[in-house]
Amino acid sequence: MDELGKKIGWKPSTGAVYPKLQELELNELIKSEEVKENGKIKKVYRLTEKGKAEVKQIKDKKKEIKGTINHWLDSFTEMTAYFWPDKELDSLRLELDNLKNKAVNVSKKHMDKAIEILKKAQDSMDKL
Repeated sequence: MDELGKKIGWKPSTGAVYPKLQELELNELIKSEEVKENGKIKKVYRLTEKGKAEVKQIKDKKKEIKGTINHWLDSFTEMTAYFWPDKELDSLRLELDNLKNKAVNVSKKHMDKAIEILKKAQDSMDKL
């Protein structure tokens, strides 16, 4: 729980984590084992090969989402830096950055849809 808290920036409740761990184990994405540490038995969870592949796939999709939005940021910076007032350009950058943060935090279930939306939006933006 402490390690998870360090990675995500807040400590989740056991009531939220353990059901998810059970689900991940049932889907063979993780495997648990009991280990003895300081005279106590504790359960340790590790990614399986299938789990590692799933994590890689999610990271790749998040990278794709970030890349699409970073493309927009770069394009707008190049095209509009001379024409847009700084205040509006900063506002646009902020909105795109907010979009990137929201997009990379969508659930795994919605990642493909988020990528599709962003690609359609990119096509529309490229036509401007």
